[in-house]
Amino acid sequence: MARGDVWAGKGTTGSVADLVAQFGEEVRAKLQGPAGAVSSKEDSLSAPVEHLLRGMASRQRLKLIVHGQSRIKELGTRPDFAIACGGRTIGHVELKQPGILNIACSSFYNWRRTPAGKAARQAAGARLTARIRAVHRESDGTYGVPRITAELRDDGERINHERIARMMCSIDRLRIAQVCIR
Repeated sequence: MARGDVWAGKGTTGSVADLVAQFGEEVRAKLQGPAGAVSSKEDSLSAPVEHLLRGMASRQRLKLIVHGQSRIKELGTRPDFAIACGGRTIGHVELKQPGILNIACSSFYNWRRTPAGKAARQAAGARLTARIRAVHRESDGTYGVPRITAELRDDGERINHERIARMMCSIDRLRIAQVCIR
């Protein structure tokens, strides 16, 4: 699957709903395909996924590069796409035909227990804790869980108010009696 790099370029505008609807139409058309056509379903999904990624990046005004297959040494895999933004690889996408890969859900939870999984969660938790402290400090200590949650969501963070409450309880200086009652 030798594909060249694909830049998120001009001409991909519209709402997220439009992009997802277009993606759905492209996937449906590719999977149904012309009668008698022989192609891998994974291969047929690569173009719609590239279009969706480019459209989303363009909408966010990001310079996104979608690379073809790339190797991840630590995992010993070759995902279908490597996503680069700002000169760094920020993620990978692996396309699988439904039903082909029977992986148990426990595999994900086993990965979470590995040192790499724990380190990733701890790093994300530390970044979130620092952000909560900063928002609380900027508000002169007046913002509670609802306002801090709203601030973080406005900044693009996908976060639940209950997690904010738990984290504020773990930060000694931000303990609020009503929040920390269990």
